[in-house]
Amino acid sequence: MRDRVMEKLGMGPEELLKENPRLIYSCLTGYGLSGAKAAGHDINYLVMSGLLSMLGRSHEKPYAPLNLVADFAGGGLTCAFRVVLALLERTKLCRGQVIDASMVRTRSA
Repeated sequence: MRDRVMEKLGMGPEELLKENPRLIYSCLTGYGLSGAKAAGHDINYLVMSGLLSMLGRSHEKPYAPLNLVADFAGGGLTCAFRVVLALLERTKLCRGQVIDASMVRTRSA
């Protein structure tokens, strides 16, 4: 895992989970914590995930939508759903976890 802003401030998942083992720590990035070291924008995430080719009419070139598909649906909604699942799991296991949500990868880390 690469150092991010929270880690540089001494508030990474390892430090905070030591203080509160029931904490749910969520990281939302473009390529995941173990993914590419590149800056990205909504259009990059759409291309890499294969969604851009599905947008538009079949006889026209694909068009880029507003920042709704990758940023909000691919990243934010997936992250929020995983937080809800982590909350449910915490009620049974009494421990938190680190969520690595990505706008390109949708599988669990």
